[in-house]
Amino acid sequence: MKNESGETVGWAREAEDGVILNLAPLHDLMPALKEPEKFWQAQEAGEYDWSRTAMRYWAKRVLEKCKKNKSYAIARGRMDGYDGSGSKVRQKENDQGGEMAEEETS
Repeated sequence: MKNESGETVGWAREAEDGVILNLAPLHDLMPALKEPEKFWQAQEAGEYDWSRTAMRYWAKRVLEKCKKNKSYAIARGRMDGYDGSGSKVRQKENDQGGEMAEEETS
């Protein structure tokens, strides 16, 4: 298996990703099973970029998302690259005094 840069990265089990995401890169070896291929295509499209599997095969894309998505940055241990530009600050009304407080969302 090769990553987005054409480097051979192989396959490794990632317990945090769950069974189907672990099987997805191996979909060519199991043509009778449709689910692994479906999830591989979803991973290629960026739907599971929180996963360790996505980091193995599409590291550049995942690291770009870590800059804007705090959850991804935490999951990948890349808070050093998180710039917060993708977070939205919204006004939240305080229940007691009606004062406004800012709340960060990601």
